[in-house]
Amino acid sequence: MRSLFATSIIFITIGACLYSIFQSEEAYNPELVLENNESYVLENTSNKLNPYVKSEFLPVLMYHHFEEEITDYPSMTVTPETFKNQLLALIEAGYETITTEQALQFYQKKHDGLPDKPVWITIDDGYLSNYEFAFPILKELNMNATIYVIASKMGKERLTIPHFTWDHAREMVQSGLIDIQSHTYDLHHREKKGLEAMLLREERDDQEEIDEQYYTRIFDDLQKSIDVIETEIGTKVFSFAYPFGAFNDVTEQIVQDVGFELVLLTGRRTSHITDNPLRINRLNVNDNVSGIELIERIETFKPSVFDEEI
Repeated sequence: MRSLFATSIIFITIGACLYSIFQSEEAYNPELVLENNESYVLENTSNKLNPYVKSEFLPVLMYHHFEEEITDYPSMTVTPETFKNQLLALIEAGYETITTEQALQFYQKKHDGLPDKPVWITIDDGYLSNYEFAFPILKELNMNATIYVIASKMGKERLTIPHFTWDHAREMVQSGLIDIQSHTYDLHHREKKGLEAMLLREERDDQEEIDEQYYTRIFDDLQKSIDVIETEIGTKVFSFAYPFGAFNDVTEQIVQDVGFELVLLTGRRTSHITDNPLRINRLNVNDNVSGIELIERIETFKPSVFDEEI
C-alpha cells in the first residue's frame, strides 16, 4: 500500500512539473505572438517579456507634425516637450534608435551591430516642424530617425502646413542622424474627400483605370520620387511609406519593381522579425502618449487608440 502511495506521489509530482514547463514555454514561445500576421499581448504575471522574445521585435514609431501649441490635427501632432519626454523614456528603458539601413538588417536577420533593444523612429510627410522642433531634440539626444518626404512638396504647403526644403533635408542628413526616404512624389492626397487614396485606382465618370494605366501612373510617380530624392540628397532611397497606409496587390508589385526593400504601413502594432518587410506595421504616436505609456504600449504590444486618418 505504501509502495502504491509513493508511486502515485511520484506520478503527481512529475505531472505537475511537466504542466509547469508547458505553461512556461507557452508563455514565452515567440510563435504564439503571431497568428495570421497579427501580434498579441503575451500574458504573464509580471507583465514583462522574455528577453529572447523581445529581441525578435522592433518597435517602429510613426510621427508626423510637431507644434508648441496643438490646434489642428491632434492625432498626428506632438509638442516638442512631449516628444523629448518620449525619447527620454525610450533611453531610460534601454532602447537605442536605429537607421533605415539597420532596420533592413533587422528584417534580413543580420543582427550583428544592432542594439539589444532597437527602436526605429519614422516621421511622415516632411513638415517644416520636423526640422524646427524634432531635429534639434534628436541631435541633442544623439538619436536617429527616418523622414519620409512627399518629394513634390518640399518647401511648399500641404494641409496648410509648410514642408521643409531640400537645404533643410541636406543639413539633417549631413548630421548622420537623419535618413530621407520616399512617401511618393505627388500621390499623398485624394481627388475628393471620401474617395480612394490616389495611390489606389482612380474612378472618374464610372470609368476605372485600366491595369496598364494604373500600373504606369503609380510606377512613374514612385520612380520619380526615388530619382529626385537621390539627386537632391545623394543617398540611396530604398524605403517607402504608403500614404494613408493604402495599398493593394498591384502597388505591392510596383514597390518591388521600383526597388523598395522596406515598405511601411500605418498599422497599430509592434513589428516582428518574421513580418514581411514590404508590410511593416508601426505605432502612431501623438501628444496624448506620455513617455511611460509609450514604453508600456511598446512592451505589451498594445494597439494604438488613435484611428483618425493621417
